[in-house]
Amino acid sequence: MVAPEPLLDRIVQLRTVTDRQGDLAVECAVAEMLEDGEVQRHVRRMRRSYESRRASLVAALRTHLGSALSFEVPSGGVALWTRVALDIDVDRWAERALSLKVAFAPGREFAFDRRSRPNARLTFARQTESELQDGVRRMAAALRASRTGSAPIRRV
Repeated sequence: MVAPEPLLDRIVQLRTVTDRQGDLAVECAVAEMLEDGEVQRHVRRMRRSYESRRASLVAALRTHLGSALSFEVPSGGVALWTRVALDIDVDRWAERALSLKVAFAPGREFAFDRRSRPNARLTFARQTESELQDGVRRMAAALRASRTGSAPIRRV
């Protein structure tokens, strides 16, 4: 936690009073799930699901935005970092994409100085494969609109 020192001190005091020994019931339940292999099975299921979603996103990006984005497919995780072609205003593109109900994080959101960067972060953990494909199509429409200066066609 990051907070002013007096606030941290007070939170530690309250935590000590309210939870001296932890939650034994929760700790036992988690231990049982680990011993039974439930956590490991869940991790394997989620890994397969994320790999499938990532593959769907990658295929859609290559089909619809191949000249606009370049990237290396990560071996794991739940997001894809991309490099955006230098002739694209990634911040304007992100704004247009929002108007089409699709969001991605332009590089500026991760820069300490908040200056524009030719990068974008695309997450794929929460969306289905069809939602990812639709999202990429919307991103492509938003890119066309951001390049021509016209308002994108709104679809809901």
